[in-house]
Amino acid sequence: MPPEQVCAAHGILYDLVVHLRENQSQLYDLAWESAKRTAGITTEVETLSEATKAGFAAVSKRQDASDAALAEGFAEMRKLIATKNRRRWSPAQIVALITAVVGPTGIAAYVFWR
Repeated sequence: MPPEQVCAAHGILYDLVVHLRENQSQLYDLAWESAKRTAGITTEVETLSEATKAGFAAVSKRQDASDAALAEGFAEMRKLIATKNRRRWSPAQIVALITAVVGPTGIAAYVFWR
């Protein structure tokens, strides 16, 4: 090979090596920036995850307290209903009442026959 071609080939090879090193440097820089961003995002996600867990725990506690208060209210209402409905009419009492009102010696007979 003539010396001019060798020098031209060395020049092209040198330019390629320089270009590859620049690309490699840019690639390392991009990888480093990406790693920093990923670390920042990971930290932010962990922070948000902890905040979300704390929020769900607070909501769960409030819901449990609300359910307990609701159950207590239902129990109190059942007690109140039970105390108000103590006397239930038996079938014999209903028949006796109807007979007392409508029967031959009942109130209706007294009102109509007087």
